[in-house]
Amino acid sequence: MSTRQEIPSHCKECNTYKKSLFCDIANEPLDCISKSKVTNFYKKGTTLFFEGTPNYGLFEVCSGKIKISKLTSNGSCTIVDIATSGDTIGLSSILEQQLYTTSAEAVEDSVVCFFDKNFFTTTVLKERPVVINIIDRLSREIHNSTNRISSLSQKNVREKLAELILSLSENYGKIEGEGNNQKLDILLSRDEMASMIGVAKETLIRTLSDFKDEGLISQKGKYLYLQNRTKLNQYANLQY
Repeated sequence: MSTRQEIPSHCKECNTYKKSLFCDIANEPLDCISKSKVTNFYKKGTTLFFEGTPNYGLFEVCSGKIKISKLTSNGSCTIVDIATSGDTIGLSSILEQQLYTTSAEAVEDSVVCFFDKNFFTTTVLKERPVVINIIDRLSREIHNSTNRISSLSQKNVREKLAELILSLSENYGKIEGEGNNQKLDILLSRDEMASMIGVAKETLIRTLSDFKDEGLISQKGKYLYLQNRTKLNQYANLQY
């Protein structure tokens, strides 16, 4: 986003309300939640919280993209997810009463709502629809984590990169112009992409170059474009 967005005062005014944890609750508790949230604008590169720090609450993304990362045993940083509009951050840590187990940083200018931990656990969790939505989200997180671990341990570089590009296409793909080429509407550095599939930056760059030469992807400016989904699907060798 190039300009600062207007921050919605009520949850129902948010464009991502129907994808939020609170989309199925009644008007009265929703009014209470709306009055209790704190909505902030985070510029690209701003850190929301660091791994290992006290968990004071959770975050709901209204707009923008938030990079979720975790430190490895050798001190390097691995991206484990990218939260976007309607996603919740910090939920597992609150439920398990832990410190934040990851770090969160804005990949682009973002609007994010914060919900105090005590308010969330004593008030919001009394709403049955919220609990059902939490269970659904945690189930999907477990499923995605299991698939990611399997992919990282069993697939070669070309398979991993093809799977990453398809995943980015699914979440951030945007058709431009008259053709069917799909823009990946998210800016990730080569270091960040390499960390997401567990390879060296140099290896990622070489494989990206191979994919461009083969006509699987192209690049305009800083953005990647998907050109041959069929071939990428073959390379990705998806089992689920």
